[in-house]
This record gives sequence, C-alpha cells and structure tokens, in this order.
Amino acid sequence: MHRIRLLAMAVTTTVLLLSMSAMPAFSDAHTGAVDATVTASAGPCITVGVAAIDFGTNEFSTTAGDVTSESDPYDLTNCGDAPQSFHASGTDAQNTGATATWVLDDSAGLDCTSSTDEYQLLLFGTGAFQRLSSSVEKVVPDTGANPVAAAGSISVGNTLVMPCSGSSGAGDAMSLSILYTASVAP
Repeated sequence: MHRIRLLAMAVTTTVLLLSMSAMPAFSDAHTGAVDATVTASAGPCITVGVAAIDFGTNEFSTTAGDVTSESDPYDLTNCGDAPQSFHASGTDAQNTGATATWVLDDSAGLDCTSSTDEYQLLLFGTGAFQRLSSSVEKVVPDTGANPVAAAGSISVGNTLVMPCSGSSGAGDAMSLSILYTASVAP
C-alpha cells in the first residue's frame, strides 16, 4: 500500500511539474489593455440633380455661326461627410448602331470651313464656360467653392455646340454622356 501511495505521489508530482513547465515564464507579469476606435469616411460621393438632358432637335453649325442648345441648370451635391472636389468630362456622341460619331472637341471653337463630325460640350455655372473634354477636369463653380463642403451643392448646366454642316448623323438621335466624379479634397 505504501508503494502505491509513493507511486501515486510520483505520478502527481510529475504531472504537476510538466504542466507548470508548459506555462509561460511571465505568469507573474501584469497586463493592460488600450481600447481604440476608428471611423471610416464615407468616401467620395456625388449626386447629380438630373438623370437625362434632351438638347432637342437642332440644325448643324455653319460658317455663319454656331448652333447651340442649353440645358436647364441642375445641382451637383456633395453627399459625403467631408469637403470634395467635383470633376467633369464628356464622351463622343454616337447614333444607334454607331454608324455616325461626333468627336468631342475642346478647342477654342469649331472651324466650319474645314471640320466635320466634331461637337463641343460646355459646362456653365462655372464663372465662364468650361469646355469639356474626354479628360477629367476640375469643375470651378461661380462661387469658387470647389472643394464643396459636406452636404453642399453647386448649380451647373450644359451647352451643346452642334457640329458643322456636312457632318454625319443628320436626322439621327445622337447619344453622349456627361460624367461627374468626386474626390475627397486633401
């Protein structure tokens, strides 16, 4: 019986020593914690106050002068939670079936003595007209408020300058896009 007791003590001591050796060496150390939070910005956000613009039916521009059509003003609104810069660009215009294309031209004016199949798209409400191109450009509103404050808005509109006579697409509805993007101001 004495042997069984000694054997049981030896096994218990061995198990205890093995379990203690598996514990970290810093078991007597004290710990502390720091609580932290972060809030992610909503990021760039823009709403455009109009879904579509119909510039109507227009004649081609001629050497006698440009033929233009103007949209009603609409708002660009910062729906983000920080100041943002607004940018604009345009696309080439095409008819259904892409048999006629008008290239977006951002030069100082159309030259109807030598060019066809080029049109211009202007942005107004920006102090002076801004000629849109296929490259993204910063919108500069009349108020000079770009970046636009959180929940703020600016009023803009567009003018289409028809291509010169002799251009393709006569009698066709031509489709184009005006693209707006927002970026969080630095």
